[in-house]
Amino acid sequence: MPLLSGSRLEAARRALLALNPWYEPYAGTGAEPSAASGLQAARRDAAWRRARLGPDVWNRWAQEMLRLASKARSGPAARLIEDAAIVDFTGATFARAALFNGFIFPGACSFRRCLFADEAWFSSAQFHGEADFSGAAFSSAGAWHEQSRFHGAATFAGARWAGTAQWRNTTFGGEAAFERCAFRRDVWLAGSSFGSAARFAGSEFAGDAGFSGCHFAGQADFSKVHFRDSVGFEGATFAAGAQFDEARFDRKVWFRRARFEAKVRFDRARFRNFSELDLTDASFGEGVLAASGTPDWRDRSRPSRAAT
Repeated sequence: MPLLSGSRLEAARRALLALNPWYEPYAGTGAEPSAASGLQAARRDAAWRRARLGPDVWNRWAQEMLRLASKARSGPAARLIEDAAIVDFTGATFARAALFNGFIFPGACSFRRCLFADEAWFSSAQFHGEADFSGAAFSSAGAWHEQSRFHGAATFAGARWAGTAQWRNTTFGGEAAFERCAFRRDVWLAGSSFGSAARFAGSEFAGDAGFSGCHFAGQADFSKVHFRDSVGFEGATFAAGAQFDEARFDRKVWFRRARFEAKVRFDRARFRNFSELDLTDASFGEGVLAASGTPDWRDRSRPSRAAT
């Protein structure tokens, strides 16, 4: 990264360091900030200290960071601001309730491989950069992301929830990655919108799963998903195609009033009890596609020995 020079760049640097005095050793060094020695530890320490001061202090900082970013737009100053805005809790353990309700994250944030030993609250939070929760573990106390907004990509791949997980009326502006997740209790995403691809491939839902009223603007991938309890897609809209290839449905399945505006695939999907599949008033704009097989519609209300 080039050295900061010129009055405008120096003014941006001063404003940035006024908000982030911890960042001074890494600003204007001529090196890539993310590679600078000690930066990750300093960034994490700053995030912890700021979080302990509560949402008002945190959000004043976040709003000022967003203002600086909008003024800088591009160039060396913008890259420094983007780097200083990163929130990194990677691998952290939250022994008590994690209270991030209403928090604004002005840049990328990482909760990758975090352990939430108590309740995790992210309701009405705003994520302006990529949000990475991959490999995180949430306790039986539950996790709430209701009415939160992800402006960039949201990654939860490989995460585990021992308790209920709530995303009602959440907005995913970028890709939403939920591959290989384990949900041990109920999951609710009712009324949420997915502005890009939504990927749930290979995930397991042990409790009820609610996707009613969801809008999927991009491809929705539920291939190889296992729904062990009831799942509802009532009134959901799939605008760009959906895949349920090799998915397993053990109990009631609702697609009542769902709209599939592009092709939907159920190749080798398995329904334990076909009588519990509700397609009332569902519409299929381009039909149901089974590329190399047909859905397994057999009545499986009496499990075979191999399934027990």
